[in-house]
Amino acid sequence: MSDYDDEDFKKFLDRLFKEHPELQKFNLEFLKNADPSEMDEIIENLKEAAYKFKEAEISVRSEVEEKLNYNIDDLEINFDNFLETITIFPFALTINSEMLKEKDAKGRLSGKFFGMYIDFKYDNVFELLSIRKVGAMKVASLMRSNFFKFLPIKQKIYDYIKTAVNNYLKTTGLIKYFEIDEIREFNMLVILRNKLNISNDKLFEEVLSNEENEKYYMMKAYFITEFAIAVVEKDNI
Repeated sequence: MSDYDDEDFKKFLDRLFKEHPELQKFNLEFLKNADPSEMDEIIENLKEAAYKFKEAEISVRSEVEEKLNYNIDDLEINFDNFLETITIFPFALTINSEMLKEKDAKGRLSGKFFGMYIDFKYDNVFELLSIRKVGAMKVASLMRSNFFKFLPIKQKIYDYIKTAVNNYLKTTGLIKYFEIDEIREFNMLVILRNKLNISNDKLFEEVLSNEENEKYYMMKAYFITEFAIAVVEKDNI
């Protein structure tokens, strides 16, 4: 486990982004719990990933845009189809150390895009992430251009996010410290605030135990991976 507390980790990321601005495209929270002995290797892999990710996006963009070039009337917009689609093409993309270790993995990304079957072949993890990114941009474009088609499922998405997050907080006991402040349904984003009226830095460093801190960060990783829900915290101070 890393020895970083929240404040030190922020300073570390600031230095890292200043030296390597190309890494700002990645969510690097996983580095906080990375093995210090592997940190240099992970950062080198991230630098390589940033370059290859840019290359991959160029190589897959035209194919993805062509395959997803549906008219809104071709698609079936309902709650279940929205969840399936957003899980394949999440708005928040993450990369972790395990993905970097398997960066040359090949495979297929298959499923349904609002009821329409889709299938993409990828030759490495960078192409996979790029396919997801371009697909998510298409989803966002459809939602902006056809807002009233999606409006009937807005409340269901809200309830889905609220129930999933509250159940996790209750199950882990984190409900003592956190509550939902805001849900942005169509961004698949939930903002939590702590109940103690102290800064989040103080909460994580002085109040939460190591086990509770780990449960919190596991929650963020779990929701983005399994539910395509991004969880962020609002600082009270």
